[in-house]
Amino acid sequence: MTRPDSDAWLAAKAQGDQAELSIAGWFRGQGYLVAKTVGATAASDLLVQTQVEVKHDLLAESSGRVAIEISYRGHPSGLTTSQAAWWAIVVGQEVFLLKADVLRECIRIGKFPTCFGGDNKSSEVVLLPIAAIRGLKQTFNIPLSK
Repeated sequence: MTRPDSDAWLAAKAQGDQAELSIAGWFRGQGYLVAKTVGATAASDLLVQTQVEVKHDLLAESSGRVAIEISYRGHPSGLTTSQAAWWAIVVGQEVFLLKADVLRECIRIGKFPTCFGGDNKSSEVVLLPIAAIRGLKQTFNIPLSK
């Protein structure tokens, strides 16, 4: 079934796109060649001599938790199926950059609550405390440019 994207999703997408550009700028500053991928068949958001999945959680700053998608409409998705080697999680004006395997292991061994969220509450997400992300090894903090 095809339907137009909701106004809320389009607004969140625009903010996520801006965050992706900021993250690409950080990688360029580190000497990496960066390409932004587009389209439904793109395996990740950025190609940085490695793949990076960018997640922008609009509620994380106020809730203190990041929603990490693990399924969509009953099918594995998000972190469960991502082929990206790195994840960039945008919270307010900062980004947490970490290896996907480190994030997967944190969620696997942690006892974090899950709920349904996103557009039409179709995504099952793990609610990962920001403090848990800050405490993970090899997590880089990148300030967003305005």
